Amino acid sequence: MNSDSRVTVYKMRVNESAFAMTLNAIRQLSRRHLRYETLSGVINYTISTDIAPPFEAIEELRLGAPFDGDIQIFLRLHANKRDQFEHFRKRLQELVDFPVSARETVIFCCLLVTLSD
Repeated sequence: MNSDSRVTVYKMRVNESAFAMTLNAIRQLSRRHLRYETLSGVINYTISTDIAPPFEAIEELRLGAPFDGDIQIFLRLHANKRDQFEHFRKRLQELVDFPVSARETVIFCCLLVTLSD
């Protein structure tokens, strides 16, 4: 994670399955909003919307971990969204009862978008 006071860039390495989840979430949210979305758009939507996490998303996160791999993805968030993201990550960690990194939080947000359709 690189940051200054205004922007934080999360650099993550994911496997093919996790990468497919991010692409699917971007595609679904783009179709829903009728405009192209980005990964940060998926994250902003998820952390700004009061989506109750379905059991399937929690189980998929538990069963799918670890998500590390050779594909690099980057998430760029401005300070206010970064704070919301970190708060969301901490709430997720309490929910699943194991340490959750930024990568797992991103994957979980993507799962929420795909399962809420």
